[in-house]
Amino acid sequence: MFQNFKKNYIDPYLIPRVMSIGFFAFPYGMMFFLMVITPQVWLKELGIEKTQIGLFALVSIPYVFKFLWAPLIDIIKIPFLHRLGQRRSWLITVHTGLILGLIAMGFSNPGPDNLTPIGVIALVLSFLAATQDIIVDAYRIEILNKDESIPGVSMLIFGYRLGSITAKAGPLYLAHYFNWTVAYVVMALLVGRYCGHPFNPEPVHGEKKSLRKQ
Repeated sequence: MFQNFKKNYIDPYLIPRVMSIGFFAFPYGMMFFLMVITPQVWLKELGIEKTQIGLFALVSIPYVFKFLWAPLIDIIKIPFLHRLGQRRSWLITVHTGLILGLIAMGFSNPGPDNLTPIGVIALVLSFLAATQDIIVDAYRIEILNKDESIPGVSMLIFGYRLGSITAKAGPLYLAHYFNWTVAYVVMALLVGRYCGHPFNPEPVHGEKKSLRKQ
């Protein structure tokens, strides 16, 4: 009985390519809070007006229009890195940008008269995170077979939720005991740690499926 339970409800989630979806989803779950919610807490602590803080909700706009550049991810090849594969090269590029962007946000030194840097960085991070969403979704569709699709979606949700919880509480504790710069640098390292792109195979059909058909 236990063997049947394990075979049907445990083993499907232990398949390496299914688990890899969770690792990709972890940083994705972190990003919304790190670029929209956490900066608002930071700015509130600095005494910034609520009307100015509320504008940070607008940085999530790239998620609405990500369909506009989704086809380009099938077309544009990343210089030098494209030899690793279309999906993997894009993931490496985007994740590197996310890591550097989070570190830059930690050193943005926001204040009542200095909100532009953190706002611009947050907008760039939003664009990169939306692009990551496109790539990871395509990667999931291409790398998993039909029987693995449900475990894959479950792992995607699990990784996203775990990343969200980490990004909700982690920066607040780190900022309390250290400072906001340390908080964002640590979060950037976590994003890098769980990206996992060098260790995952390029989807077999990665060069054949088009995002425009998804």
